[in-house]
Amino acid sequence: MRQNDEPRITAEADTDLAIRLCRKGGATALAHFRRSDAQNKAEDGAYDPVTLGDQEAETAIRNMLESERPRDNILGEEFGLKDVASDRCWTIDPIDGTRAFVSGIPSWGTLVGLREKDAFSIGAAYQPVTGDLFAGDGETAWLGSNTITTRKAVAIKDLRLSTTDVDLIDEVYRPAFAQLKAEVAITRLGLDWYAYGLLAAGHLDVVIECGLQVYDIAALVPIVRGAGGVVTDLKGGDDIGPTVIAASCPQVHDAVLARFMA
Repeated sequence: MRQNDEPRITAEADTDLAIRLCRKGGATALAHFRRSDAQNKAEDGAYDPVTLGDQEAETAIRNMLESERPRDNILGEEFGLKDVASDRCWTIDPIDGTRAFVSGIPSWGTLVGLREKDAFSIGAAYQPVTGDLFAGDGETAWLGSNTITTRKAVAIKDLRLSTTDVDLIDEVYRPAFAQLKAEVAITRLGLDWYAYGLLAAGHLDVVIECGLQVYDIAALVPIVRGAGGVVTDLKGGDDIGPTVIAASCPQVHDAVLARFMA
């Protein structure tokens, strides 16, 4: 825990830091984009790529955090947990969408989030090829310097749905997802983190995911919520990570969730 006599860090300062961390990590990863340095870190015939870009970007972000927030925990995809006695934890996904990265597709991004007492408080997400940088604090969300908001109260037949890969949807949820996919206007695949930014900016309406780790989603929750959206697990609860439903507003969230709860 922080000592009582330590100065309070404002949400504005944390948001500014998250943005700077994303820019630093994204620029570091970009230097490796469309280069052939991927390795497979999975076993038993699976494929889980990692690149020098992942490792160097996370190292760059960790070094900044050690300098500017030395008393905070850090959890990163590549180098695990720095565990100190704090109720604040920075999460790092240096390249979310590594398969896109190694395929030369500019839909990957660098994600930095802050959790305080296990609550998702601050998030930033950066795609350095396009220059899109999303940020949010759970109350407001931004794309660059512009405030963004989600679409509201869209009918099921007009929804724009996204998931990274249908094969990653847990088997128990696949019938409900197939039903939803058949009902909505548009389904887009393979967007990784970008889908959440596009939802926050009013271009998509629902994102369904399974099998996520906390560093995959921690930065994105404050962005979606800050833009007016709703994020829960697929049971409507707070166990966000293994499963996620992000929706543009409470009405859309409830209507879609009902199909998964049936």
